[in-house]
Amino acid sequence: MTEHPPAEVLRHQLVTFRKNNRFAPYPSPIRRQAIQYANARTIQGATPSTIAAELGVATTTVSLWTHSTRSKSADAPAQTSPSELPLVPLVLRPAPQIPGPSQIVVHFADGTSLQACGFGQDSLARTIEILRKER
Repeated sequence: MTEHPPAEVLRHQLVTFRKNNRFAPYPSPIRRQAIQYANARTIQGATPSTIAAELGVATTTVSLWTHSTRSKSADAPAQTSPSELPLVPLVLRPAPQIPGPSQIVVHFADGTSLQACGFGQDSLARTIEILRKER
């Protein structure tokens, strides 16, 4: 970790920037120094409100700075070589056979036939019931 300036110097830089640029984000160098300072003070046991008072910024700003640093280090993937990665068994199964649309062929006594496809199960059952009743 690089050495950060004393709190008074950092506070002066942050307050001066905020006076001139009310809604702009802090420049990267100043922000980086402030985050380093906030993290060092957090390790020493200082609360976000104490650090905020020292730097002249909002408590939520300090909380965001220290939280973003913690979450980045927690989310960073561990560096491993391919030989250290565990092998995972892989099971391949054939895809299930999905039946096509239902088809029905009806042969009438006079020799004609009726073919229909695309019936759902319920529609096919009702059609068969209707054809039986009409006999």
